[in-house]
Amino acid sequence: MDANTVVSVVATVVALAALGFTIQQTRVTRVHNRLSVRPVLQLAEGFRVGQRAGVVLRNVGLGPARIVSGEVWLDGRKCDEPFGKPVIDGLRDELSAGQRRPSAVTFSAGAVLATDYDSFLLSVEPYDRDEDAEFARLIWRLRIVIVYESLYGDRDVLDWSAGR
Repeated sequence: MDANTVVSVVATVVALAALGFTIQQTRVTRVHNRLSVRPVLQLAEGFRVGQRAGVVLRNVGLGPARIVSGEVWLDGRKCDEPFGKPVIDGLRDELSAGQRRPSAVTFSAGAVLATDYDSFLLSVEPYDRDEDAEFARLIWRLRIVIVYESLYGDRDVLDWSAGR
């Protein structure tokens, strides 16, 4: 082998290594970009006396969440309607006459929750342990399932029940 052949072989190996590195770097960058705009929805219940209490929904991820669907379950039975005003009104009807009707925030499929979204879905304010005991028991009977996706279309499911 002469020097020209050796140089050509080495140049080809270096070019192939550079191509392989570039392909790998592109894959890593794509994964990073997907993760950098990934929403993460969380639901939690909170009952602080004298403050707003109920079920709060937060987007703690790095990107907006587009709601695909939402379901509410009460006592292990799925409500007929998707998460929205009819379901909330039905939950309010579970409370005895004379009980304060909780405030509610609803959304429909296609709604987009901003990166810093933080809102009570069902709440009373100010919370009183004795006066709102029935409301607290109602929250413990709920299960909420939300299917959402990122800007890239990656889907995730939030399946929440109080206390778990």
